[in-house]
Amino acid sequence: MAFRNALQLLILTGLQSALAQIYANGPFQLRISSDAYTGHAYPCADGANLCFLPGDPRTLASDEGFFFASRAAADLSTGYLSWRKSGPVGLISDPGTNVAVPEFNQTLSPETLGFDGSTGNLMMSGIDDTAVSRGGGSTPGKRNYNNWYLCLVPLGNLEEVVSWVLGANLGQPPTNPTCRAINLTMEVVGYGGLVRRDGTDLMRG
Repeated sequence: MAFRNALQLLILTGLQSALAQIYANGPFQLRISSDAYTGHAYPCADGANLCFLPGDPRTLASDEGFFFASRAAADLSTGYLSWRKSGPVGLISDPGTNVAVPEFNQTLSPETLGFDGSTGNLMMSGIDDTAVSRGGGSTPGKRNYNNWYLCLVPLGNLEEVVSWVLGANLGQPPTNPTCRAINLTMEVVGYGGLVRRDGTDLMRG
């Protein structure tokens, strides 16, 4: 879909309080694209993670799909991502790897995400501590990153899931050799328009 030029990825602090007025924008699908992959992200069989399905997205019921909770209608710049009635996506990490796995229902520690106004890519807000020094370097700020990968991850069995590589912004390669870089973009399919949960057309106000 065409993104409005005004939709730029903003970084907000204290997002929990800023999102007191919630708009659940959706439903939509997430397209996965790279040199090696073309497909879509869907909840895995256990409903916790995001698995890869090749090809075109399925046309789902009108109340299914991804939703983007933000503080304004048609605001895709800063908010939380969820599927249907699940809680928001948060990252689950392990000390032995730099590959973190997004999981739903992380209501206590959701990740701040947004769709970039130029590329349409789903980005994530995170700290930038590259200028910190013991001599009093710059105070760490926040940046937007695009560190999405598809990786075979041991979740009971090996599953190919959407993953996030920590430190990839500094050129750190994934410790998991199966990981391949991807982009995630929004795709509206089978709904006749992007709508709120109350059924009103998102783009018409």
